[in-house]
Amino acid sequence: MKNVILVVNNGVSLAYGKDVHISGTSSTGDNIVASLKALNSLMETIPTKYCETYNIYIPELLKGISSGFAIEYVKSGKQLNGEPIAQEIVDEYKKFYTLYGARILNVKFSLASFIAKMRTGKEEMTALKSKAYAELNKIAGTSTGGYSNAPTTQTIDPDAELRKIFDEQIKVALSQGNMELYMTLKAERDKLKQPEIVTISGQQATPVSFEPSDFDNEVIGSGTENNNDTTQSFEKSNGITPNWEESIGTN
Repeated sequence: MKNVILVVNNGVSLAYGKDVHISGTSSTGDNIVASLKALNSLMETIPTKYCETYNIYIPELLKGISSGFAIEYVKSGKQLNGEPIAQEIVDEYKKFYTLYGARILNVKFSLASFIAKMRTGKEEMTALKSKAYAELNKIAGTSTGGYSNAPTTQTIDPDAELRKIFDEQIKVALSQGNMELYMTLKAERDKLKQPEIVTISGQQATPVSFEPSDFDNEVIGSGTENNNDTTQSFEKSNGITPNWEESIGTN
């Protein structure tokens, strides 16, 4: 299993793990937008064919993904309390669910806050989290010089339009429970060339840094998540729909 942790602060996010270093930024400094951009770029690198499972630890501000409430955000464009959600956030969630639907057997989500409660692997994951924040410091600004526009990633995908068509057809097949059509479409989509992720450098600016307390507490920042969301995680399913189970005690 490949462990990846998503950290965010000041509109800059980073998905970090072994051979994984993918950033996302928000021009408005919105932590949710930055986090979803980094997460979606990460999802694009995960194969749609069976592969090593990616265990992605996400910050509290994305707990709507692990609880399932983010699905309702996409459908209604509103928070659970009825407040509207910015269209940019809704669009990023839509993109996420399209990417996730094609990789449902290869991805597992847990809240990063559960690391402190882990009975096994706690030391390893705590160290990974610290390294992730250290790397976030480097791209968002450190004592050696920061960036006014942090380095970000760009996806190069010559088959993007064709892939989008396949993804939409796969979603329809899944909604209809037509697994034969789903497997046929997935096999054809898997023949497409995988997207390439490239890093774009930013401009130097005033250094910034994060406090050590950030290692223990996720930075919520601006955004639209509802504090009443339950803390659950995706588990592998039968390939049709996610299975919601509590994460506490399963890590």
